[in-house]
Amino acid sequence: MFAKYIAHACGGINNITYTNSLEALNLAYNNGHRFIEFDISKTSDDHYVLIHDWEQTRKKLFGKIGRTNLAEFTEDQMVNNYQQLTLADILIWFKQHPDCYLVSDSKDILPEELLAYIKKNSPELISRTIVQIYYFNQYKQVKKYAPKAIIFAAYHDEYKFAEIIDFIKLNPCDAVSMTQEKARANFAFLIKKELDLPTITFTINDKNMEEELKKLALDCFFTDFLTCAR
Repeated sequence: MFAKYIAHACGGINNITYTNSLEALNLAYNNGHRFIEFDISKTSDDHYVLIHDWEQTRKKLFGKIGRTNLAEFTEDQMVNNYQQLTLADILIWFKQHPDCYLVSDSKDILPEELLAYIKKNSPELISRTIVQIYYFNQYKQVKKYAPKAIIFAAYHDEYKFAEIIDFIKLNPCDAVSMTQEKARANFAFLIKKELDLPTITFTINDKNMEEELKKLALDCFFTDFLTCAR
């Protein structure tokens, strides 16, 4: 069910990454992307907004550092006057684009917290939500919401390859994402051999690199700038 490319952080725009902006989102859609990943975080007054982090990314995009409240976040001017988004905003966008799938990156909040918000506010989108989990103990809480798919994101070095494979055998997931370093250590081959699941890596913006990684048993790629042929 996964496309070859997943637009990373709503896709890049004008050589800028991680904007999670409305303009990037629309550009990704126009470039053929239908699987769109976005970064979720909380403001200081507990509202959900799209931003990768409050330090480097906020400095790059807004010229400021530190977690802020919702009012300041929405009033701040992003580089190139791009429009920042709240979680409520992007859910409206997905309702208006029924051929798209949400791919969450919620490292700053629990994945089940995101799913609970979607179920309460836009329950029809749960069936189009692909959620990434990062720890074994997140699986049962996420599973009860019945999202479209669960990706186990093998980002953390605390889990050995064999532990991840054994876990997924008992707790079925729909794909495994990993760093390029893990892929080069033959993890994608192990996932194919033991689980026969799609494998995903990040972030690829070069076709030659894509071809190289395909040889390491990778199927799908988070990308900022590669486009989907329609």
